[in-house]
Amino acid sequence: WALHATNGLTSEILSERLKDQNPCVRAWAIQLAAEGGKVPAETLRQWADLAANDPSAVVRVYLASAMQRVPPADRFQRQL
Repeated sequence: WALHATNGLTSEILSERLKDQNPCVRAWAIQLAAEGGKVPAETLRQWADLAANDPSAVVRVYLASAMQRVPPADRFQRQL
């Protein structure tokens, strides 16, 4: 939160937090990345992987919420 409040939270830091063991840390990394405006393509790829494979319902809820902030053209598509 301190890094976020002081604009010191980089996409690299958030990317590492998306791999954290704690689902709450992963969820907040998603939330904070979405608040920054444009979400980098690499982060969107990580989000797609989390949506398909993360066992945490909390992480999936945060992903669903965050994707509403992403322009439709940039959203990943669910593959059936």
